[in-house]
Amino acid sequence: MGTMDGTRGSLFVALLLVQGAAADGGAAQSSAATGPLEEAQNFAKAAAERDPEALLEMLAEGAVLHCSAPAVAAAAAAAAPSAPSFARHSGAAAIVEWFADEGRVHDVAACELLGAQHGVLPRMVSARVARSDGAIDWLQLEHGSDGWRVRHVLRDAAKAPADAPLPTDAELRAVCHEYVEAFYAAEPKRLAGCVVADLAKYGFKTWAAESGAAMSLAEAERLARVAFARGRPQPALEAMAVLARQPGSAVVRLAAVWGIDDLTLVKTVDGWRIAQALWQTWPTEVAVTLPGLDPAQAIKPTCPFSGKPIAADSLTLYQGRVVGFCNPGCRDKFAATPLAFR
Repeated sequence: MGTMDGTRGSLFVALLLVQGAAADGGAAQSSAATGPLEEAQNFAKAAAERDPEALLEMLAEGAVLHCSAPAVAAAAAAAAPSAPSFARHSGAAAIVEWFADEGRVHDVAACELLGAQHGVLPRMVSARVARSDGAIDWLQLEHGSDGWRVRHVLRDAAKAPADAPLPTDAELRAVCHEYVEAFYAAEPKRLAGCVVADLAKYGFKTWAAESGAAMSLAEAERLARVAFARGRPQPALEAMAVLARQPGSAVVRLAAVWGIDDLTLVKTVDGWRIAQALWQTWPTEVAVTLPGLDPAQAIKPTCPFSGKPIAADSLTLYQGRVVGFCNPGCRDKFAATPLAFR
């Protein structure tokens, strides 16, 4: 399929939307039975081949794509020092049109899910797609009543040199810490220093299939103003792990009192910023194991299996509380099937 101009692309997407509305639901049923890795692989293949119809079936309603590229970054820097170094496309139709107009067909070099070692979440997952042209697509997928869908895409198209430095844990943690503190300290203005102006944030309660809601930066600021206006939560949980990183982008999993966020960060002219956030409240099906948990925050000082004192390397999170064990084996046994021990 050749590259479309803007008018032809818009007409083609409009036709696809009409066809999708008239479909008998077979595609949705098929996607409902598709696991997150297969869905990410199918999306990567459709994007590589610029298959608009397949992309439209796999994108969540209201999906968002951010594209970072050298030309975009240079234009932004020339226009204003604080301008973002990427462009945003909102809505499935706009994203499909962007892929249709993108250019030559490429191959998918690799596709992997991120963060399984920290706990497989029931409602969301992040994925990394490496393309043959050197670009990286970060995907955030959500699970709803119609199966897995792609909620957010961040295209890192920058061709960084082989010796380009990667972001350090300290750099990424500092940004995520500001994000958490904006809510815990009820200081919404702090968000401006850690997220982009056109932030894409989406989340849902784990117990309701259709409770997802998008949130703009302005709405996040309003929430930060009132969420903990009566005082900081105690304990003020904050734990995170870097799931993957590139010279110009990274993915971090964050645990806080409200639940779990997968955050996609991008390096802008103003430094590292959170561009996309997909979050869920605490699940009951799994525990989440992240580095840096504080033994002092554990609900008990002894292992629930052995009665021995808990160890600093044997902590996990369950429904927002730190649970300690005497060794990693006990921890992992609980983390895999916590419902069996309730």
